[in-house]
Amino acid sequence: MLQKETTTTSLKDVELTHFHSGGRACSREKIYVSGGIPGERVEIVSQRGKGFRSGTAVNILRASGDRIIPFCPHAGICGGCPWQHMRYEAQLKWKRDILIRALDKYAIQIPPEGLPDVVASPLEKGYRNRVEYTFEAGEGRNKNIMGFHPPGDLSTVFDCKECFLLPAGMHEIARGIRETALETKIPFYRFENRSGILRNLTLRCTTTGDLAVIAGFTSNDTGIILPFLDLLSSRYKQVTSWAYTVWDPYSTARYYDPVFHHHKGKTYLEEKSGPLRFQYSLSSFYQPNPLQAKVIYDHILEQAENFVTETDPIYDLYTGVGTIALTLARKFKKTRITGIEGNPDSVRDALRNASVNNLNRVHFLEGDILRTFTPSYTARDTNPSLVLLDPPRSGTLTEIKKTILASKPAGIIYLSCNPVSLAWDLKQLTENGYRTAAIRPFDMFPHTHHVETLAVCKKV
Repeated sequence: MLQKETTTTSLKDVELTHFHSGGRACSREKIYVSGGIPGERVEIVSQRGKGFRSGTAVNILRASGDRIIPFCPHAGICGGCPWQHMRYEAQLKWKRDILIRALDKYAIQIPPEGLPDVVASPLEKGYRNRVEYTFEAGEGRNKNIMGFHPPGDLSTVFDCKECFLLPAGMHEIARGIRETALETKIPFYRFENRSGILRNLTLRCTTTGDLAVIAGFTSNDTGIILPFLDLLSSRYKQVTSWAYTVWDPYSTARYYDPVFHHHKGKTYLEEKSGPLRFQYSLSSFYQPNPLQAKVIYDHILEQAENFVTETDPIYDLYTGVGTIALTLARKFKKTRITGIEGNPDSVRDALRNASVNNLNRVHFLEGDILRTFTPSYTARDTNPSLVLLDPPRSGTLTEIKKTILASKPAGIIYLSCNPVSLAWDLKQLTENGYRTAAIRPFDMFPHTHHVETLAVCKKV
C-alpha cells in the first residue's frame, strides 16, 4: 500500500477552538491536535498530509482551566482514554458540543426543549467489561511484552503496566497469564515476520461475577495450547470460562473472524439489567459499559411509551442478543415484537434470553438486514408502532432507511455511537415525514471523545 507523503514541522503558537468529531482539538485553520483542549494555545509537532495538518501538543503556552494531570502512566502513547488530561465535567461538555456540531452540519433541528446535558457514566473508571491485549516478541528491553497498540499503529505494541478502565483485579490476571506464558516458554507473536504462536488475550467480565479468558494463537497446536490453558485454569479459579481462538497470521481480510474453541467452564457470560438476565456467547457483543447501558435501556422504555400500542408491531433492528427487544417485551406484554439480527450466534443468544426471562412471545429473525427487513416483509403487516435501531458506527444503509420510511411507523428510536453518521441518517428521516421529538446524549466511554446518542423521531 502506498503511504501518504507527510512533512514534519514545528508550529510555535496554535490556538485551539473546538474538538473535531474524531476527538482531537482543532484550530480555526483546521489543524488537528492530540493532547490539546479548546481554549488553549499550544506548540505542536505537526505533520502535513493531503489537505490537512495534524500534530501533538508538546508545549502548553496557555493552559485550559480544565486541564488536569493524567491518571495513567501510559497517557500519550495509549489510545484507550486520550481525554484523561481533562476534567470529567469538561469531557461531558465537549461531547455535547461534538454532537451539536454534527447535527448543525446536516441542519438537524433540535427539539424545542433543547439538547440536554450528556448523562454521565455511573463509573468514571473501572467501567469496561472487555479488554484485548496483544503479545509481541520484541527485542532487548521490549522483549516478550503484552499490551496495546499505539493509536494508528497496528504493528507496534507497548508494554501495559496497568489499565484503569478495567474492574479491579482484571489487569492483574492478564499480567499473571503473561508470566505463565513466559514460564512455559510459549513463543510470543512477532509482527515483523508473523512468527510465534501466542498472539492476543481477551478478558470479559460481568457485574454478576462471570469472567472469561480467551487466548488467541496463530495455529491450533493443541500440544501447546491445552496444557497451557489447563495450567492457567488451575491457578485462576475465579475464571468461569476458558476458550481460545486460532488466527491465520497471513490473512489480509479487513474484518478477520478467527476460529473459536471452547475449552472448559461455562459457554456463556451472564449480565443483569434490572430484573432481566442476559446470557451471551463468549464471542457475542454486549455493551462495554453495562451500568450505563441499563440507564439507556430505561430511557428507551420511557420514550417507547409514547408510541407503542397493543395492535401494531415493533421492529428492533440490529437486535444483537435481544437486550432492547426483551426490555420492551417485559413492559408491553401484548405487543408483538420482532428482533432482526445478522449474526447467528447473537440470534441463538437472543432466543435463549427470551426463554431465560420467560418472554417467549418475542420473535427473532436471523439474516442480513438488507435481505430480511424489506418492503415486502413489512407490507405483510400493519404499520408498526415503533422501529428501533442500534446500527454500527457507520450508521444504517440507505435501503434500510427507505424501508423504515415505507413502513410508516408512528415512531423511530435510534441509538447511535457516532454523531456524524446519526446526523446523516436523521437528515434522510426528517426530510421524509418525520421530526426529531427528542435527542439525549449519554457517556458510555469516559475519558474518550465517544458519545452515545438516543434520537427519537415522530411521524408528522
